[in-house]
Amino acid sequence: MPVQIDIPAAFAMGQLMAVVGRKSLKTGEPSIRNRFLLWTNWYMSLILCPAGFFLLVGWPAWETMYQWAWIENPQFHSLVALFYILFLMVIVILGNVGFLMSYWLIRHNKDTLAKVIVALSLLSVVAPLLIDIKAPFFIGTYQQYHTGKASLIFGSSFFFSFFAIMLFWAIGSVVFIKKVYFEDKAKQQQAAK
Repeated sequence: MPVQIDIPAAFAMGQLMAVVGRKSLKTGEPSIRNRFLLWTNWYMSLILCPAGFFLLVGWPAWETMYQWAWIENPQFHSLVALFYILFLMVIVILGNVGFLMSYWLIRHNKDTLAKVIVALSLLSVVAPLLIDIKAPFFIGTYQQYHTGKASLIFGSSFFFSFFAIMLFWAIGSVVFIKKVYFEDKAKQQQAAK
């Protein structure tokens, strides 16, 4: 989940939360919009930010797909440390922007367009892998990668850490999406009574 993937993923996941709760969002009740937006913010803060930040702190060169050498040394470098903080802020902001954009489309009866944009956004999450198709499969520093001394991820301790954090992300994503889905469904059943 490199930085270049985390950023569009935040936007896509915000959109997805709105699309999953679209039936209730159509009613325009501010409490529902705020409740689903609250779940979106909890998701960004408790699931997506920690997953990305874990990888950025532990393996900064890999997390940036070996594009920037400066990312590896935040200690005593204010601008690099600021990048780490801005990374977290951008995830939360883009998650909100994605949610609010889809909410606006849903309120204007453009559900199909909202779904298409979510699908395109989810596809755009994998697009950064095309920058350097082999980068995700190697672990090391910027210099090690660019001099051919990086190791394959499968034979390193990174693989187990990556697997664990991706499992955390996947389970957290399912839990939050199901939460919005079931709240939306309950609201529809309540309205039908």
